[in-house]
Amino acid sequence: MTRERHDALVLRHVDSGERDRVVTLYSREAGRLSAVTRGSRGSIRRGSVVDLFAHVDVELTKGRGLPTIGEAESVDAHALLRTDLTRYAIASFVAELVLVTTAEGEPGGPQFDWVLATFGSLDASVSGERRDLLLGFQLGWFGLMGVLPTLDAAGLAEAELPGLDEAALLVVPKLLRLGAERVELEPGIARALGETTRI
Repeated sequence: MTRERHDALVLRHVDSGERDRVVTLYSREAGRLSAVTRGSRGSIRRGSVVDLFAHVDVELTKGRGLPTIGEAESVDAHALLRTDLTRYAIASFVAELVLVTTAEGEPGGPQFDWVLATFGSLDASVSGERRDLLLGFQLGWFGLMGVLPTLDAAGLAEAELPGLDEAALLVVPKLLRLGAERVELEPGIARALGETTRI
């Protein structure tokens, strides 16, 4: 039996038996992975910490079968993503896109940071920003996955894309270039990317 800690987002959970839950996590170091929370359906504390769309710090115990979640601490509950219908729908889309485009155990790296930034922006958003957040997430996600064309800052400026200030013009090419450099993904970046789709 081995133990390891993960900084992770909860993308999905499915009830298992009478008291357990199988949780799909997405972490920076290990990417997508599944684990079991024992007795979480009967525990208010454990069930609420490892809740859908939450940002958590978890300890996994690995043995035979799925790892088991031991200690779990909430980093950010993202509670509004579960209680507001529009936020819930967008967060569910984000989670599903991550699940179908990543492989189990493939490190998340900047993709994890992008999902985390999007969840944070969505949790704090007002209704007028949500279209841009959804479209911005998709643009950034596929850019990080390497399936968007490379654009440089000069090309973006020449295109006169609406809604991009100087700071965003510096970030967009880095997202689309997929270089080795680490991009600081502030919460507002997804919204700025989404604004590029407005006519």
